Amino acid sequence: MRSVCFWGLPLSELPPFYRKYDLPPPFPTDENGDEESYVLTPEDAEFFDRAAEEEPVLSGAEPIPLSKKIMSGLLSGVINIVFLIILALIFFQTRAKRPMTIDAVFSDREGDQLEIETLDEGNVDPNPAEDYQLTMPEDVHLDETVSPERLDFDETSDSLLTASEESRIDIATLFDGRTDPGTKNDLLSKYGGNQKTIDAVNRGLVWLKKQQLPDGSWSLVEPFRDGAMADNHTAATGLALLAFQGDGNTRYAGKYHSQVRKAWKWLLKQQGENGSFFRDFEGLTTGRFYTQAICTIGICELIGMEKKSGKGKDLLNAAQKAVDYLVERQNRRQGGWRYDVEEWTDWVLVRKKERERVVKEMSTQSDLSVTGWCLMALMSARAAGLYVPDETFEQIEGFLDLVSINDGDDYVYSPVEPTERPSMTATGLLCRIYLGWDRQNPHVIRGAEALIQPENLVRYPSDSKKESPAARQRTNVYGWYSASMMLKHLGAASRYWQTWNRALCKEIPAHQEPEASPEAGSWDPAADDYCFGGGRLYVTCLSIYCMEVYYRHLALYGN
Repeated sequence: MRSVCFWGLPLSELPPFYRKYDLPPPFPTDENGDEESYVLTPEDAEFFDRAAEEEPVLSGAEPIPLSKKIMSGLLSGVINIVFLIILALIFFQTRAKRPMTIDAVFSDREGDQLEIETLDEGNVDPNPAEDYQLTMPEDVHLDETVSPERLDFDETSDSLLTASEESRIDIATLFDGRTDPGTKNDLLSKYGGNQKTIDAVNRGLVWLKKQQLPDGSWSLVEPFRDGAMADNHTAATGLALLAFQGDGNTRYAGKYHSQVRKAWKWLLKQQGENGSFFRDFEGLTTGRFYTQAICTIGICELIGMEKKSGKGKDLLNAAQKAVDYLVERQNRRQGGWRYDVEEWTDWVLVRKKERERVVKEMSTQSDLSVTGWCLMALMSARAAGLYVPDETFEQIEGFLDLVSINDGDDYVYSPVEPTERPSMTATGLLCRIYLGWDRQNPHVIRGAEALIQPENLVRYPSDSKKESPAARQRTNVYGWYSASMMLKHLGAASRYWQTWNRALCKEIPAHQEPEASPEAGSWDPAADDYCFGGGRLYVTCLSIYCMEVYYRHLALYGN
């Protein structure tokens, strides 16, 4: 008796992506597994085998002779050919028509003739505006006009969406704001950067330079104060490189080119043959895909920045291997990534048997935080000219459907942790924009509206002793960076970006460690949600990214 095994999930529970495109399940279950299966009896199997070999015949009808089938096919073909010929004749006859012409002739009868005055320098009015005064109807008042950024985009017309979609920039220019000083200054001015944000970046990079280890790497734990609980040298090095590269430094150009070159010489030695940058430091077995995404972003950015000067080709092979590692390990069931698949498998083996089912379920889940980093790596790869399959992005779209709530306005961390967080909403909407959503999409606008509410703006805890530690607001610099990138894509003149940036460019520089501090130029991680996992180096790098946001990536939509 033969059996055909199915996915183990009813159609109604499949991700929307698979239902939409009617895709086959990516992981068929084992015939001997615990998943649901459909068993065919010998009679059923014989019936289906016979049906596959025979032509369908209507019940109670005689089979059609072969000669009649041939004649019917020939007749149908002749009719189709004649019809196509007629259409072609009509088309070419229409195209052959002469275009309309206009002939201008002089009239031999006197009438009102066109007078053309010769304009010379002596007749130029130095203030022509005096002769052309703007007049407005009496019933129109200037104070009642509506500025473009205050329009209600909930009812966005198709024409607006199409126009904006056509103005998306070439992804290959994503890093152009970093390397050209003129463009960099223009972007700083356009998006509201100022001397304080510039100084914050410079002081932050000075601090990072001091923390580089002799071998070229960085650590999450030392030699500074307030390090992370566990170390990960490859992730720390990748984070630091993103900060230096975000300000325009490469291996051959920029104030810190020697630090960048030394770091990449070390980091490339850590990459395995399979493309993975992750290494097990001091027993660390988690963070594999965070590490891989961060390092992949770094190497793809570097290629994109160096190729304009004819360099970076020596990195192409390592970069493509890093990209392939991410693509090949995408969760085919959900479309995203998580910390590390192996860590959950190991956990199952050492826990009680009754918990295995729960852990097995969690091991199949992706999360939006890791997936956001991975998508940014893949977009950076596209910008560098590397190959990323379209199917990979399509599957990410399916995962975003799984973690979206409120009809796509807000996002949660994972399908099994359905609590909305501003940081996840910013990440989810940023992913949507990179995957093609228009900046005037109603979901984007409503999500942006939520992000600029006072409680979600950049704000550090109060130092007031009257406020208990439990009541003090926590910071989330990762969420701030995601929101900064997402809202910047809505345009420099949009009230969403302007509202966000007023707090961003004021608060982050104000809370940088002062010159008198032993850690001058860094940011104190004590109040951050991820202070234990990332420590001072992580919080400092993300803060620098926020201060570089004005020029780190070009906005996806041209003006």
